[in-house]
Amino acid sequence: MSDPSNKALPHQHLASKFLASLYAAGVTDFVVCPGSRNTPLTLTLLRMDTSANFPSLKIWRHIDERAAGYFALGIARSSGNPVAVMVTSGSAVANLYPAVMEARMSRVPLIILTADRPPELQDTGSNQTAKQTDLFGIHSKWSMQLPVADSDAISRITDFASNVAARAVLNSLESPAGPAHINIPFREPLLAEEASTDALDLQLPPSLPTSIPTAQVDISFLLDLVKAKQGILICGPDNALPIERITELASHLGWPIVADPLSNMRNGSHNITNVVSTADTILRSQTYSDRLYPQQVIRFGGIPTSKILNQWLSDSGAQSIVIDDASAGYAGLRSEYDREVVIRITAEKFCEEVSGLVSVNYERDAEYLAKWLGAETLLQSFTTNFIAEEEEFFEGSIFHTLTSNMSSVGTVVLGNSMPVRDADSFLRTSDATFRVVGTRGVSGIDGVLSAAAGAATGDSTLLVLGDLSFIHDANGLWPAKHYDLNLKILLINNLGGGIFSFLPQRNLLEENWFEEWWGAPHNMDVKSLTTAYGIPHKLLSTSEHIGVLLEEMSEPGPAVYEIRTDRSNNLAQHKKYWAAATALLESELK
Repeated sequence: MSDPSNKALPHQHLASKFLASLYAAGVTDFVVCPGSRNTPLTLTLLRMDTSANFPSLKIWRHIDERAAGYFALGIARSSGNPVAVMVTSGSAVANLYPAVMEARMSRVPLIILTADRPPELQDTGSNQTAKQTDLFGIHSKWSMQLPVADSDAISRITDFASNVAARAVLNSLESPAGPAHINIPFREPLLAEEASTDALDLQLPPSLPTSIPTAQVDISFLLDLVKAKQGILICGPDNALPIERITELASHLGWPIVADPLSNMRNGSHNITNVVSTADTILRSQTYSDRLYPQQVIRFGGIPTSKILNQWLSDSGAQSIVIDDASAGYAGLRSEYDREVVIRITAEKFCEEVSGLVSVNYERDAEYLAKWLGAETLLQSFTTNFIAEEEEFFEGSIFHTLTSNMSSVGTVVLGNSMPVRDADSFLRTSDATFRVVGTRGVSGIDGVLSAAAGAATGDSTLLVLGDLSFIHDANGLWPAKHYDLNLKILLINNLGGGIFSFLPQRNLLEENWFEEWWGAPHNMDVKSLTTAYGIPHKLLSTSEHIGVLLEEMSEPGPAVYEIRTDRSNNLAQHKKYWAAATALLESELK
């Protein structure tokens, strides 16, 4: 009887060595979309799943490549580990493009595996064939095409494939993290009638390094800069800030921390004494903001969500130091202005070094800090009263209320457009330990639901998003139902694009033009859409919205909670809030 391993096709040996090497390098989650050309990869993963050598392997099936990319991104962002997403050839590959862009800009480690036709079929008109090598261009940190498996050189080719797997993981994890793309061409037959994979070498290769040491940086020149009496720390969107280190630094310097909601500085068990969550509202008062101009700014994380804050920083003329260990050529370098000095160092190392530089006799401006914290306290109390006195439901109340009972929530995902902006204005500081994330790399509405479903694979997750984002990514509901994920979706439905009502277009365009082309009414019944995926739907009254949702967060499975609002009323309420808050702050200065 012949050895069944001899009947295995050459590319089956390549696939087994390559995927086992990815696993050994730390990739344990694989998101797989169905297709023909990626059959050797899919079959190998299924064989690995039955082997005792890969106990941590998780294979996630998805029916939509675009949504699958974001689903993988959500898993990777939540776990901090690289996640592979695998698709067949042709336009399926292009559907991953938005998620690759987001992963690059938001620094999430993704491994993109794309099956392809062999070189001899390129540029011949062969079905489902396109140029896939380097397809993602600058949005991929690193890309490589594996050779077509050749039985005469299979040992060298599989060794090369193993090396490529390790390099892909290293590149995706090297700070700042991002996507790596491996294109894998396969010749037919993809399977042979008598071929067997039972005896393939599905063994773990030797352990591979998955981290790169951080370079040492001399930052002694900062000694004079941190002596600025009126300085602020800005914490922008970032999933991995050293929160304890930053709060310690703020205490040493006596500076406030202006925290974006996606920095995760606003809530948790850390010291929040110096944390300011209401900067977007504080700085709308011209009189108050003029008195808060800093002498020195140090920013961690990405560019803040608040346009008001960013404009104020620009107007202040203060020198800003941006802490970012990315190279100058990295896509999404976190520097917007010429006066910003970017220091290539990890945030943790920076905090450690600067805290050591600050003398115990360092002269602090207690009055400057008190102005920030006094406004913070005043506005938090004012906001609570404003919401209680409003007769109609106020969208901003969602985030102000969320912190009251979040014990069952592990992760909060913020949709782009209005949700993340309302969170910036109204998410209070608290000792609640939930994590806040969002797809702010390129800030698109596409893929928000899918990314939240990915996050829900490892944690109870609450997604807050608008109706256009929900409709745009409806296929993100599929894995939530298929894998019974604990994903609760708070859908704010104002029948269109509410964010545009806050932009200049609202007053510069004719009403009928604006409503049709920017207001974007869709007139869809989201309950029917949700029901089509087999997911429970509840229409919440404004008086019970948060209470019902939070009570059911601990229950398993997905659910959609819809709140219907009016775009015009929402705009008017925000203007009313900001006007009253500004008047209150300015009255304190008299």
